[in-house]
Amino acid sequence: VAVPITNNKGLDYENFSFASTGPVQIGGLASSSGTNRVGAAGPVGIPAVKPDIRRYKFFSPKSFFFGCVVRTGVPLASVATACTVTVNGFVEDRKVATQEFTFQPPLSPVTPVQMRKAVLNQNNFGRVLTRVEFSYPTQLVAIYLMDDFEYKIYN
Repeated sequence: VAVPITNNKGLDYENFSFASTGPVQIGGLASSSGTNRVGAAGPVGIPAVKPDIRRYKFFSPKSFFFGCVVRTGVPLASVATACTVTVNGFVEDRKVATQEFTFQPPLSPVTPVQMRKAVLNQNNFGRVLTRVEFSYPTQLVAIYLMDDFEYKIYN
């Protein structure tokens, strides 16, 4: 089940949905922690994370788990697929950091594929940021999934 997510633990999520997979792993990817993750699908806008400006001014992202899937045509079923995700960090409207990560699942996975851990370069992303954007393949069949977003938040 996917529902739009906005504020969670001091961060605002734009163009992401909260996806609960329940007791089974749906989507060809195994969540890194339990059964919850966030996802973005299709050209609905740039998925982004920023601090909840009502309570915080800045944050420093550290790492996250991610993967991409392609829909199979069967309800709630999809298969892990290779993708490259570009992460851009901003202070106000100025881009100050960029880093790319590639997800490459095995050619013929038998079980759900583990998400890849992406560790952000702290020389660039360790500064205080006001927004982080995630660019991924935007074909209508591609879905970008993220889990365990680790960050530090500042007043």
